Amino acid sequence: MSQPSDPPEEFDEWAAGLASADAEAPPLIVIVDTCVLVDIKKHVSVGGGAQWDLLSAMMGLVEEGRLIFPSQVHKELTEMQHPDAPGAWTGKAYTKVKIKGASDQALSDILAVAPDLIDPDAEDSFEKADPYILALAFELRSADDPYDAVVATTDAVDRHPRIALATACGLCGVPVWDFDAFVQWVLDPDPSALG
Repeated sequence: MSQPSDPPEEFDEWAAGLASADAEAPPLIVIVDTCVLVDIKKHVSVGGGAQWDLLSAMMGLVEEGRLIFPSQVHKELTEMQHPDAPGAWTGKAYTKVKIKGASDQALSDILAVAPDLIDPDAEDSFEKADPYILALAFELRSADDPYDAVVATTDAVDRHPRIALATACGLCGVPVWDFDAFVQWVLDPDPSALG
């Protein structure tokens, strides 16, 4: 695999390759998939403010640069017919995301390893976020001064001819968290808490 090219303009100053050498760089970056954000409304109660508390904690992590998502996740959620709390959160959070995309080279690299992440016969009119999520994590992990980056997704079941995002992450050496691990981290973002 070739080395990632220079980071795109969407990278901020600490994300331009300073990583662990910079005290402001986060110890762990989580790239969240659309399905995890959608699952918030299924698994976290609106009553008692639990959903609001979770989304507020997530916003803090976005502002610190510890939680990111590519523009395609933003587009998937905000173009839903009936946006709800996670959709509205995504619209605001996207304006604060520190890293919004990976290089074309990183996208090419991951698709060379996991081409079945994309279903060429799909009829959807918009780009699926999955390859962009994986490319972003891959690029962060393979930089000269790499980040500890993980993908949070519930897309774990292969549906021929397309493989799941979790499967593609495994092929590219990117760790994956499920919904529960993601929520645990949001509520206690100390990396040692996850063992």
